[in-house]
Amino acid sequence: MIHYFYKITNNINQNYYYGIHSTNNINDNYMGSGVLINRAYKKYGIENFTKEIIKYFNSREEAYKYESYIVNEELLNDPKCYNICLGGLGSFNNNLVICKNLLSNEIEFVNKEEFRKNKNILYESINKNKTCVKDKNGNIIQINVNDERFLSGELINPTKDTIPVTINNKIIRISREEYNSGKYDSMFKNKVRIRLDSNTTKYIDKKEFETGKYISDMKGYVIAKNIKTGKNKKIKLDDPEYINGNYVAIQKGFKLYRNIETNEIKYLHKNDELLKTNKWIGYFTNVSMYKDKYGNHIRCSTDDPRVLSGELVGISLGYKMSKETCEKCRKHSTGRIWINNGKENKFITKAELNNYDNNIWKRGKIHKPYVYKNK
Repeated sequence: MIHYFYKITNNINQNYYYGIHSTNNINDNYMGSGVLINRAYKKYGIENFTKEIIKYFNSREEAYKYESYIVNEELLNDPKCYNICLGGLGSFNNNLVICKNLLSNEIEFVNKEEFRKNKNILYESINKNKTCVKDKNGNIIQINVNDERFLSGELINPTKDTIPVTINNKIIRISREEYNSGKYDSMFKNKVRIRLDSNTTKYIDKKEFETGKYISDMKGYVIAKNIKTGKNKKIKLDDPEYINGNYVAIQKGFKLYRNIETNEIKYLHKNDELLKTNKWIGYFTNVSMYKDKYGNHIRCSTDDPRVLSGELVGISLGYKMSKETCEKCRKHSTGRIWINNGKENKFITKAELNNYDNNIWKRGKIHKPYVYKNK
C-alpha cells in the first residue's frame, strides 16, 4: 500500500487543495474528496487542475500526522484554500483519535478510550472550539465557535433545518419544509441504533433488532445536562454524577406540545408562560398509534375517519401480553388509582388519597376532546 500527501492546484485562479491518499495503484487518477474542490471541478473542468505528490509515507497514520501540520488554522483562513477542515481528521482507524499532547505540545494518535479519560488533562482535540459553517452563498468554512459571525447568525451550521433522507439508495439532505411534504422517508426510518461494544454503534433494520439479538444504544443511558456548565452528555443511569443530581435529563420538566390554532409543535417547560394561554395542548392528547392492513404504523387522532371506519386499528390488535408483562402491570397498578380535578389526571396510591380534597378531586380519568385543524 502506498501512502502520500498531495497538493491540487487550480491552473486558472491558483486556488489549491491538500490531502492524503492510500492506494495500491499510483495511477488511479484520485483527485481528492473535498466538498469545495469537487465543486471547483464542476465549475472549471477537472482538466484545468494539476496534482502533485509532495511526500510519501510508510503508513497512513504518518500521512495524517504530516497533514495535521500543513493543513492548519492559518491555511484554512487563506481565501485561495479549498480545504475546510483541519488536517489529520480522517478515520483511518476507528479506535484512534488524533489530538494534541498538552505536556509535549506534539500531535499524537491515541486510543479513543484513553483520550476520553484524559481529555483536557493530558490531551486536547486539535478541533477544539471549531465548527463548520456556511455563509449566505453556501460556502462551507471552519471557524471558532466564538466567532461573532456565528454567534450573530450570519454564519449557520451547514445542516441546520435539513433532514437526511434516502433517495435512490443515496443519502442526501433536504430542507425541513420539503421533508414535511411527506414525499421522502428519513434515512433512519425503520432503523435502530445498536451498541456493538463500549466504543462502537451502528444502525440496523428494525426487524433485525426485534429478533432480540442486539442491545439498543440508549439502553441504560440518558442524555443529560450538567447543571453547572449546561453541556449535554450521554451518561449511564447508574453513574454517580447522575444519581447525585450533577446531571439532569435534558427533557426533565419538558413536554412536546401542539398549538391548536397553527399546529406548531414545540418542546415547552411545564411552567412556560405560553401554556397559560390555553392555546397549547399535549402533542399526544387524543392521539394514538394505529396500523393499516399492511402493518404500517400511523400516528393520528382518535377521531380520524380511518379509525372510526375500521380502516386503521390499534397496533396491539392480534397480540397478547406475556405473563411477565402482565405481572409487571399488575405490580405497577396494585394499590393505585386515577383521580382528576376536571383539568388534570393523577395516578396515586390509595394511601395518598386522603391528601386530596374530595370536593375537588374525583376518582377516574378525564379525556379532553380535541379536533385537529389543518394549516
